[in-house]
Amino acid sequence: MAGIVRYAARGKGYLVMIRPMGDGLAMEQLHYADDLRSFDEVNLPEDVEVQDAEVDLAVQIIEQVSVDEYDPAKYSDEVKSRVLELIQEKIEGNDITEAPTAPAEEKIVDLMDALKATLASKGDEKPKSAKQGKGRLKSVSS
Repeated sequence: MAGIVRYAARGKGYLVMIRPMGDGLAMEQLHYADDLRSFDEVNLPEDVEVQDAEVDLAVQIIEQVSVDEYDPAKYSDEVKSRVLELIQEKIEGNDITEAPTAPAEEKIVDLMDALKATLASKGDEKPKSAKQGKGRLKSVSS
């Protein structure tokens, strides 16, 4: 069972779900309907052909990175960490300046080649069910 409630903080109203978690309660922020974009508004081509090799590769990647249980300890807020490091440097009296960066070079990358290279770097083991889902994605319509 979960409860849906509204609360206000920092001058904004929030919609949250309160649900049991372990020996306590967890509060998760939800979205109001006007915060979300309708899928009908997404401009998609009428017909998209998906090759069997693309479906196989997608299934293999999903199976390779899938986990049975979410462990929040495995993730951290990298932006928050960088900001806290900068704050600490400022507290220590150091000047905070941003080094100039050169504009990034535009490279056109073949997505299939990049995904195959990523899979190869993670090991050559192929999931048993990589053939599942073959041909499931034939077209997308809006």
